[in-house]
Formats: sequence, structure tokens, C-alpha cells
Amino acid sequence: MTAVVGALVLAAGYSRRFEGQKLTATINKKNPITVYEETINQLANAYPEISHIIAIIQKGAPSKLPLTKATTIEYPSDQIGIGESIAFGSQYISSWEGCLICLADMPFIRTETYKAIASRVTATNIVIPKFNGIVGNPIAFGKDHFQVLNELKGDEGARKVLKNHQNLTLEVETNDPGVLYDIDTPNDLLNAERRFAGLE
Repeated sequence: MTAVVGALVLAAGYSRRFEGQKLTATINKKNPITVYEETINQLANAYPEISHIIAIIQKGAPSKLPLTKATTIEYPSDQIGIGESIAFGSQYISSWEGCLICLADMPFIRTETYKAIASRVTATNIVIPKFNGIVGNPIAFGKDHFQVLNELKGDEGARKVLKNHQNLTLEVETNDPGVLYDIDTPNDLLNAERRFAGLE
């Protein structure tokens, strides 16, 4: 039986530094698509290496976000840190062999990168991508680490788990600068659009 590897997409933040909802911002003026849509599309194109996509979204957000191939689950509170978002989402992934923890505001990661990470995760390891030696996202965790993810709180992200399991971490060097580009401010989006303008 093929191991089930899925993606948990963190999309419940409030984009306070963006001065608006960054996930619905458009990243391609010629063929309009939102930050959120493109992130999910790149993940969906990674099938069958990634067979499930779950997005944790803001309470009341379904009417604001476009429909995608992700299963959306609303976080039940208005207050959320990245740790709570991961912990909340981890209750839905227990049947998976591995899980990629993805940020919804990273639309420039290539499908090939997601495939490379997903194909290397096992029940026991952790997989991280690098570009020019710099660690990026997403980070993939084997199911042996799901309980630790379930215990994260506040703004404790998945990188905290890495520090305690360096001996189980596999580094994958990529040629994908998108693993380093998240969108926090309008200027971030403008700079990323300029850098990735010639890329598919």
C-alpha cells in the first residue's frame, strides 16, 4: 500500500502587517490568481506524492476565500498563533504517514519542490528544503512526530521540533527560491512578483 502523505496548510492568520487579507491578494495581473489559490494549486499539482490537502482557515473565512481543491476547516476561535494552528490541524492527520506543514502565503514554491519533499518523508524522519544553503518551507514530518506537533502552543512553530530532532532531519537542496518567499507585507508581494515574473 502506498504511504499517505498530505499537506496541512496554515491559512488562519489575520494579515495585520499586510493591511488587508493577503491571501486574497492577486499575484498575477495578466492571469489573476490569489496568493491562497496559487499555493493550493501548486500543492494539488503534486498529486499523487501529496494525496490530501487540509487548510486551516480563519473563523468565518469560507465566504472570503476562493474555492480550491483543499479541504477547509475553520479554527474555532478568533485568537490563534501558529502553534495552535498546527496543533489544531494535527488532529485531522492521524491516518497519514507524513505531513508537510505549509504556509498559505508562499505561492511561489514549485510543484516539483513539494513532490521532492513529500517523496522523501518517512514515518520517522523530518524533511526540510534548502535554497543556497538556507532552510525554507515547507517542513515535512513523519507520523512519529505528530504528537509533538499536537502539543505546540502560541507562536511556537514547527521549527522548534527540528531543534530536538536534528539527527532525524533530512536536508533537501533545491533550486527553488520560492521556499524562502512568504508574503507578509504589500512590499513583499511586489518584490516577489518582480523576482518570479518570468517563472511558471
